[in-house]
Amino acid sequence: MIMIIFNCLLIGPSTKISKIMSRFDRENLKVRILKLVDLKSTGSPEDLADRLGISPRSVKRLVSEIREDGQRIKYCQIIESYVNENEYY
Repeated sequence: MIMIIFNCLLIGPSTKISKIMSRFDRENLKVRILKLVDLKSTGSPEDLADRLGISPRSVKRLVSEIREDGQRIKYCQIIESYVNENEYY
């Protein structure tokens, strides 16, 4: 199993730590999302965000990138999961 590691960056004099997602992290997350899509077990975008440890908005951005990469996925409200478009209910 591939472990996803977030890079930490110190921001300003307040030493606030922010999580920055690298290209490698983004690609790993996309692969994980696509595997869950194949299994029809992503859950809602909020559930998927919790599972992946990212925000729901990040999930939506990643799904958008996956679509831009040519994958045809949609969210199915009946089974509450992203699915391949040809398997859409």
